[in-house]
Amino acid sequence: MGFKDWLGEQGKNLEAWDERRQKENAAREEVEKAKR
Repeated sequence: MGFKDWLGEQGKNLEAWDERRQKENAAREEVEKAKR
C-alpha cells in the first residue's frame, strides 16, 4: 500500500469522524435548548 493510498484512507476516516462529531455537537445543542 502506497503512502498516498494510506493518506486517502486517513482522509476518508477524518471526514467520517468530523461528520459524526458535528452530529454529536448538534444533538448536544438540542439537549441544551430543551433544558432551558
